[in-house]
Amino acid sequence: MRLLIVGLLAFSSAWAQQTTATIAGTISDESGAVLPGVQVTITNTETGISRAVTTDERGYYVAPLLPVGSYQTRSELPGFQTAVQTGLTLVVGALANAFAPPQPGLIGNSGRNILIGPGLLTWDFSIGKQFPLQFIREDATLEFRAEAFNVTNHVNYANPDPRQSFFAGTSPNDPVVASGTFSPRTKTPSRQLQFGLRLSF
Repeated sequence: MRLLIVGLLAFSSAWAQQTTATIAGTISDESGAVLPGVQVTITNTETGISRAVTTDERGYYVAPLLPVGSYQTRSELPGFQTAVQTGLTLVVGALANAFAPPQPGLIGNSGRNILIGPGLLTWDFSIGKQFPLQFIREDATLEFRAEAFNVTNHVNYANPDPRQSFFAGTSPNDPVVASGTFSPRTKTPSRQLQFGLRLSF
């Protein structure tokens, strides 16, 4: 059975002396394709009150004006495994659990090939000339070569280090406090020139 991948965004707001919260998110399958028509049931685990919403053509849903508290979401679509997110706490004036934990057995909930590297552009150039040296020997030659690597001196950045960690926390309620480091690595060196002479006799 295929998996439902759920991304959650929860935030709180105060208006006219009344505090409410909103839960919104996007639902896709394991390939990253968004899924319209998914029924999302949002339940306050403290009061048992539920609200049901349905994803639109972009796979997006939103449930505004929720009382602050602890919630769980249940996402259902025929032909897909039901996805349940628990431990979602809405706190006054704070961002809570903006990123949903992945499904059991999965590393994350992003689709494949969603990031594109910086690419590669380099030009190498070489030129040579042979000069006859018959005054030394009939078949004697002097060869001159000039070579340029990355002649335009274009900077080709390497892909980010996939071993870096971008999110911190050991439970669904931990805030996102850490960030990965994009080191300024390059795939190719800067412009390099080299010259050579070869005497053959």
